[in-house]
Amino acid sequence: MSDHLEDNASTTHNDPSNASIQNLSDDSFSCYYLHPSDNLGALLVSEIFTGENYIAWSQSMSIALTVKHKIAFVDGSLEPITTDQSLRVAWLRSNNVVLSWLLNSIAKDIRNSLLYFTTTFDIWEELRIRYLKVMDQGFSLWRNL
Repeated sequence: MSDHLEDNASTTHNDPSNASIQNLSDDSFSCYYLHPSDNLGALLVSEIFTGENYIAWSQSMSIALTVKHKIAFVDGSLEPITTDQSLRVAWLRSNNVVLSWLLNSIAKDIRNSLLYFTTTFDIWEELRIRYLKVMDQGFSLWRNL
């Protein structure tokens, strides 16, 4: 993980004018910010992912995660933090909140196959590979008819 990514994880992390900010999860400009309403049981999208609605579900989830400043956890632009302990804790907390939001929005039979993934990016990629590929194959079969 480059120091550049860690430095940019919070726009105010290294700014001396913000020295009073003790916890990145409380910095509203940080991707680690957790609003009091960001609870583990929240359902961010109106339709549960069933395996047949990947494109609509992933688009809805992307919008919701962008609004919550958490899209970086699923799109690969924010890697797990390993060097800075306080940043690592903030990353882990936010990743686990997003992880719970993802799992809450996925049908139980699919969710059970994802329980051993530890990052939201890994789950997001697994679903993309698994279901977008299947949808592409189905479209190809339909087009060839």
